[in-house]
Amino acid sequence: MTNHNCLCPQIFSADGRLLPLVREKLEETVFFLKKNYLQFFPLLKIKDIVLQGSICSYVYSRNSDLDVFIIVEEIGANDVLLEVKILNAINMVLPRLNMKPSFYEHPLDFALLHQQMLLSNRNCYSLLNDCWTSTPVRQEFAFTPQELYRAYTTERDRLHRFAAELPQAENFLTEDGANALQRYLHALRNKAFLCKQNSFEHEYSLDYNLYRCLKRFGIWAHYQKYIYDSRNNLPEQNQ
Repeated sequence: MTNHNCLCPQIFSADGRLLPLVREKLEETVFFLKKNYLQFFPLLKIKDIVLQGSICSYVYSRNSDLDVFIIVEEIGANDVLLEVKILNAINMVLPRLNMKPSFYEHPLDFALLHQQMLLSNRNCYSLLNDCWTSTPVRQEFAFTPQELYRAYTTERDRLHRFAAELPQAENFLTEDGANALQRYLHALRNKAFLCKQNSFEHEYSLDYNLYRCLKRFGIWAHYQKYIYDSRNNLPEQNQ
């Protein structure tokens, strides 16, 4: 819950501009993807490349990702899953090429968005235009660290109880159990991202920070792995 008085000095200058070296490296990585991978998707027309997330706010930390969104034109109703396929492939190929870069310990993460889906929160920086499309505004947290901790422990314990009561077979969830747990996690994530859609100050909201705590302390990854392992063991359960 650190609320800095300036933007991240390793990423932005004192006047709020993206540092030239950072912008250059981000553009190089996107150019690499475009040249070596996105060229195989001719329907994909890039409109902008933007940097968003906590790194573009006053509540960044040394672990904050550099969330780069490649903004593309609408690609048609028949290809609604194309951007998902491309994103999955990008995130799969980068580590194999040792191209999962980071800047000063800030990992680089990619996503694709349709042009009309561009997130409307204030912290959004256009790499192509080298300017803010929506300027970050420093706010104050509407809750205390103690309130966030209580909310986190309450949700963590509720999640533990929910998972423990799901149907299991040989220490793994059944298909119904895995699906139920996935729906539970999706509901938590959707509640947090609803803050993004409806509030310019989502970085300061309790629900969004609760979701971040679940991810930061490994609870989210633990249960996603539990679902993954359970589904991989389903054939053995059915034999």
